[in-house]
Amino acid sequence: EGQGAIGRAGSLFLKARPMHIVKFDVENENPIRDKNGFCIECNYNEPGELIAPIRKIRTATGEIDDFEGYTNKEASEKKIARNVFKKGDS
Repeated sequence: EGQGAIGRAGSLFLKARPMHIVKFDVENENPIRDKNGFCIECNYNEPGELIAPIRKIRTATGEIDDFEGYTNKEASEKKIARNVFKKGDS
């Protein structure tokens, strides 16, 4: 339950909004990481979790993250993967 297929994004959309499907431990609700601590991208036709980098968006009042999160700060922090493909990214 709660599992399903996703569509595919065209190459132009992927340039504007990069995303990856990474191996995911469903029981512990965490991405599976390699020996260096980075996420592992799935192979073609392999199930996983869709992730996208959090970017800064410019507004009239300054910059904000494009991930607004939840009303609960702890729940929001739990959803943010850090050091995904390189040190310091999220």
